[in-house]
Amino acid sequence: MISIATYLFIDTDNYSMENKYKYILIIAALCIILAVVIFTQTQAFKVDRLQYNVLKNGDAQVTASYKLNFVEQVWLWFPMTKDGISSAIKTEYGEDSEIISMSDTKTEFTIPHFADKYDTYIQTPTLTFENIKKRSNDYWFIGWLNIDYSPTITIIKFFDGTEYKYDDKMFIPALTLKL
Repeated sequence: MISIATYLFIDTDNYSMENKYKYILIIAALCIILAVVIFTQTQAFKVDRLQYNVLKNGDAQVTASYKLNFVEQVWLWFPMTKDGISSAIKTEYGEDSEIISMSDTKTEFTIPHFADKYDTYIQTPTLTFENIKKRSNDYWFIGWLNIDYSPTITIIKFFDGTEYKYDDKMFIPALTLKL
């Protein structure tokens, strides 16, 4: 890198000005191509599947599955370390929420006291992904991305096997299961 800068910007008798301009044009073209690749490939981030497994005690085990291409890994994965994602989950679901595992394709976490449990029924809260959309603006790199905040499919599955599926919804109503 230093030798390229030296070649381009320090006057030497060995190199003609014409060659310097050729290299400057090549580097400029490569920068433009890189910018196009970065900005066109970061337009597709979306959670493919978000599943809440509601346990009998009202806790939930959540799995968020997604696909990140290389550029999205750079823009999302590296800045959003485990601590960053943990902080976002705790802000959204409460301080007791905890990440179980995390990879470039999936994040699993628990939410204690997710659903309210009563004598004869258990009820989940209303879910909206608008809060996540609003909070994501706190991260400087989000402005470069076009994120679809509604998961392709959201599944709420109760401990007895009862399951509710929602396709591409920003809002999930409260659900009640009789015990």
